[in-house]
Amino acid sequence: MFGSSLMLLGAYLTAIHVLSGVSALECDDGIVSISNSSDIDFYKTCPIIDSTLFYIAHEFTGPFDLPGVESLPKISSGYLGPKLEGSDWVEDGVTTVYMPDLVNLTYAGMLFGYIENLTSVSFPKLNFIEGDIAIVGDYKLRNVSLPALSTVVGAVLLDGHFDQHVFPALRRG
Repeated sequence: MFGSSLMLLGAYLTAIHVLSGVSALECDDGIVSISNSSDIDFYKTCPIIDSTLFYIAHEFTGPFDLPGVESLPKISSGYLGPKLEGSDWVEDGVTTVYMPDLVNLTYAGMLFGYIENLTSVSFPKLNFIEGDIAIVGDYKLRNVSLPALSTVVGAVLLDGHFDQHVFPALRRG
């Protein structure tokens, strides 16, 4: 009797879980690579993504607009250094990055490096970065907007010709 009641309870909870949509486990893939709009549609239902890596794939093209996500360990796109002669790297196709609901980067910060057509990076609610900010080699990038950012635990490296970079809340450590 007790065993069958326990199985019935398990089936009931599973049914509720399935009907409620995306599970927390689905949002916690070890590596999250956003390659297209289908990936964005899936992950915008995940307020917290607790992966080891979260990055915009080299194959992604156009504007990267990901609402709904409030917390990530880190975000990156591009490369750590300039293209070397003879390398086989893929030119990144992302043109803008906009995450209107992101509040925290909880592990290693952000990197946007050497992305040929990137023109704008905007995180209006981003408040805390546990790690570094590195925005380098993005020669068409003119607008970097992080108006709510108050704490960066690591370093800030901005290298470019920006028309606008907004960090009004950032406190000096």
